[in-house]
Amino acid sequence: MIPYVDLDCQVGMLVDAPVDTATPADLTTRQARLGIVAAACAATSAWWHDPATGNAETHRLAVGHLRPTVMLHPSLPGEQPVTAEPIWADAVLATAAPGRHGWDLTDPSAVPLLDALEEMARPLLLSTEDLDWPGLDRLAGARPALTVLVTDIGYRALRRLVPVLHRRPNLLALTTNFATHEGIEWFVEHLGADRLLFGSGTPRHDPGAAVARLQWSGLDDATVRQIAHDNAVRLIPALGEVAR
Repeated sequence: MIPYVDLDCQVGMLVDAPVDTATPADLTTRQARLGIVAAACAATSAWWHDPATGNAETHRLAVGHLRPTVMLHPSLPGEQPVTAEPIWADAVLATAAPGRHGWDLTDPSAVPLLDALEEMARPLLLSTEDLDWPGLDRLAGARPALTVLVTDIGYRALRRLVPVLHRRPNLLALTTNFATHEGIEWFVEHLGADRLLFGSGTPRHDPGAAVARLQWSGLDDATVRQIAHDNAVRLIPALGEVAR
């Protein structure tokens, strides 16, 4: 069975979630059935409520093969900087939701956060629901040393993502909700398997769908393994240690 490393999952309650991942045990049980051996995850509260308190919850929930994803946020008066939060040293991945949290990645307040990510060589996960393709293009162009992972690609995205990925070698795509018919095969042929990594989008999306799209693609086993596992552990060695 090909092992999978999931770079896009959350733990906690969501009212309209298609799958139940309310606890780490719920998530790890579901992932084990699918062959997911390591995952970078955040608490749903960090995404959908308050990032600062959500980060504290993420830090507590990341156990077993789960490793924390820190949610970036510019600090308000009276808040400690996110780089001073306990999760900062342990997180294997950073993410941001500027759209739903009401801030701007191009604002000067984001500069220290992005500088810190570059210094620590930590990738940044961004959803197209929070930053559109022109915004992703500008960010990746302004920060060539920062690896940016794009999630929630959606359906019929090729005409938007191809020119941006051609221009920005530091921009990589995740399989989360990449539901274009034979899109994964087309992506590998024209952009390369090294630019695509596995993400499930759990619990916003059913992780079984993400596994099935890759497992039942027309790609050979070596390429499937590269996307499902090898690219992630090369980018984030700490997840490779968990996956052993």
